[in-house]
Formats: sequence, C-alpha cells, structure tokens
Amino acid sequence: MRIVVLALVVALGACEGKPPEFVEKKIAAPSRAETTPTQNLSALLNENWTRLPVWQEGTEERAEYEAERVIEGKIVKFIETRLTRKEAFSRQAYSATSDTSRTDLLAVVSQHVLARSDLAVYSASFSVLQRDPLKLAKFIASWSDERGARAKIFRRLVGRSMLYAHSWQIDGEGKGDDETDLAKNDMLYDQLPLTLRALNFKEGREFYWNALSELLEPASEKPVPMEWRFSIDALDTVVAPAGAFRCWRVSIKSAEREDAYWFSVDAPNVMVRARTPRYEAQLRRLDYVKRDVAILNKAKP
Repeated sequence: MRIVVLALVVALGACEGKPPEFVEKKIAAPSRAETTPTQNLSALLNENWTRLPVWQEGTEERAEYEAERVIEGKIVKFIETRLTRKEAFSRQAYSATSDTSRTDLLAVVSQHVLARSDLAVYSASFSVLQRDPLKLAKFIASWSDERGARAKIFRRLVGRSMLYAHSWQIDGEGKGDDETDLAKNDMLYDQLPLTLRALNFKEGREFYWNALSELLEPASEKPVPMEWRFSIDALDTVVAPAGAFRCWRVSIKSAEREDAYWFSVDAPNVMVRARTPRYEAQLRRLDYVKRDVAILNKAKP
C-alpha cells in the first residue's frame, strides 16, 4: 500500500526556563510540581562539547544506521539517517533561518532524523540550546504508514510547556487533535541521542533525570513521565557495520526497563549503537560535510 508521508512545517515558540532537573544522588519519586535543582550543571555536562570546531565551522555530521523498531509486536527494519549540525534560530519563531541580516539569532545544535522501510516512514527534528544541551528548543516528529499519519510537536511557551499531537487515518477513524500540559522541567526521551553526547563522560558516574516516554512512536497515547537512572559504564569496543569504535556505554534504567546507548570516545561522540525494548540501531556510515558558516557566526550562544 502507498505510504502517506506527512510534511511538517511548524514554527515553534519557546521561553527561557530552567533546564531539566537532575541530581547526582537518589531522589524521591518525581512530582509534577516545580523543584529546585540541587547540582550545578557544569559537573555533569562537558561545557566544551557545543563549542567544538566541528560545530563552530558549520560542519554537518551525517550518520546512517541500520535500525529496527517494534511495531504492533513485529520487528520492522529501517535505514535511518541522523544529520547533526549547528543552526541559527530566530528568537521570534524558534525556527532555523539563513537571513544574515537578522539581529535576533540564537545558536542551537540540531539533529534531523529520517528513516524509511517498505512499511513506514518516520522523521523527527529536535534542537537543543548551544549554551545548554539539556534545554530543548524544538521537537517535531511524524510517522506515516498504511494506516495514516501522526504528528507530535513540542512547544515551550512563557511559563508553560505543551505537547501537541495530530492523527489522521485512511479510513477516517481515529482522526483528531490532542494536547498535553507538561511540567517546565520535563525532558523528552527522544532527545537523548543528542543530549547525552554532551556528557562529561567519567566511568562510574550516576545521575537521575525525569523524562517523558518516547514520542517517536506510531501510538497515539499521551507520554508518561518517568524517573530514569543513568550510569556511565566502562569503555567498550563496539563493532558496527561502519567499523570498530571505542565507546562509552550509558545505561538507562527505570522501574520497568533497561536501555543502553554507546557513544564514541572521540569528539563529537557520535552514537554508535542504541538498544531499547522497541528500538535498536547500529552505525553503518559516517561522513562530515562542510557548510556555509556566515549565518552561524552571527548566532549567539
């Protein structure tokens, strides 16, 4: 059957809020109320990661993966591409721009995902602030298959964070819109393949973050907030289709499951492997392509 591909062109709002909460020690079960961070972010994040020459010089990282996703109990294979690069956002609309005459430019690091199989197509675009890779500026995701299409959009507004969802099915059933009011410090699980690359990797380090369940899924259920325990394990040698890599393994555990991500020890710490109950990926190709940096030099961190 023909796959319906959903094109997303949505301008996102944003606000200056506190970054997602984490602590270096065990905390109580997460509350939906705002709490005060107890740990300086600089202890956990590598403050130099977003200032690496690969981003400052406008280079685009093009990583291709052999991926699998579990859809309605079946494993579906995808070829997944992740494009990672620094971008200049306009503060007015929080969207990428190439207009060098603007004076309201904000620097972000973005990752754009596109994956195809014989049964489905999905895409996502998410951006974190260059000065704070924990803080999500934009998230858009779409999923299209023989049943129809779904889209999910994350917006940060003044004093409020919202998740919007739209679904459309071929038979006309299940069509509708929905929205979820989020706590300001909620983090999206889907941003981990980008945000975790900015960690100050150190073997044995553990920390806790609150994150919402995955949004890049064909299901239409509302996201569920969960507490996750992160630990940076010993170095592994990972053999992927793209070759052998020395990697930091980051284990992620909740009350219900255990996931793992492997990131190259070499900057900019590309994701080499991922493993969750519904998603697996292995790096099959990695390229770096130079881009025009005129607009990026005008964007402020």
